[in-house]
Amino acid sequence: MRVIPRILLSILMVAAWPLAAKDAVPPSPAETFQLYLRTFVHFDTDAARTLYDALKPGYRTWSIPKPEDVAAARSLIRSGGIPGFPPQADAAGSGADPTEQKIMQSMQRVTAPLFDTLASVTCTVGDVTIADLGEPAGGKVATVAYACLVPDVSRTHEAFQAAMSEPSPERMDAFANAYITALKGPRNLRVEGDFLLFAATADGPWYDPDHDLINVLYTLQKSIVPFTDLHEETEVAKVPSLTGVPICDVLIARHRACMTRRAPDALPAVEEMAGELEQMSALRDARDMTRHCKTLHLLLLTQWGPECFATP
Repeated sequence: MRVIPRILLSILMVAAWPLAAKDAVPPSPAETFQLYLRTFVHFDTDAARTLYDALKPGYRTWSIPKPEDVAAARSLIRSGGIPGFPPQADAAGSGADPTEQKIMQSMQRVTAPLFDTLASVTCTVGDVTIADLGEPAGGKVATVAYACLVPDVSRTHEAFQAAMSEPSPERMDAFANAYITALKGPRNLRVEGDFLLFAATADGPWYDPDHDLINVLYTLQKSIVPFTDLHEETEVAKVPSLTGVPICDVLIARHRACMTRRAPDALPAVEEMAGELEQMSALRDARDMTRHCKTLHLLLLTQWGPECFATP
């Protein structure tokens, strides 16, 4: 469950898709933003075709989303194929423990309402500012301010944390019921941000070479599917506070559990790392410690693999 938000994004995002048009007037920055949103949040094949037809003449085709790929992603997710949630076949059971099976079934019930919510998010465009990039790059950059209305799922936080603290079919079912109700509720939570587009001239065509769409998706995801942060909070409550910096304390606990399972002989090195982080925390502020532990986490993932760093 802890990986739902991160992996969900992997199926919503493909690449950056530059925008070019041969015979038509290129879409404005505001129109371009809406085309991106419709293609990669709504899985709208008409919008995908508009992008594809406009992009293909001027850019490498491998970086352009094909309408059939968008349609396939829509079909996969709508049928319950969101990574992090069990697919329908698995939820139906394949020799799994009966308790785990019931938990999986509760998780899977969330996929369709979640997809429906994501696929119907609407956003409005506010101010659009266009500026010169300057030399040597040249060209223009457009900053598109947007605002979206999404359901407020904050009332599901307590049910989620209870289900993560002591997983059971009853607790997971209670969370699923609360979450589905929230997703179908009024859209009264305002999510705002900026989207950057680039072009050779002020007339366009406009495109997203820096994958700024990812920031839009993360902003929406964090408001609708906030469970990575919530799971981290639940996990922090279970681990000893050694450094006083949550991400560092969780990292130590995860690394200790990983080495206990995989390489017990390396446990002295884990304790040495823990001691160094504890000493470092007395000299650095929380922001520096957080940055350091994130980097350390990436190094350890490279060395031992992500599956080694499951919740201890």
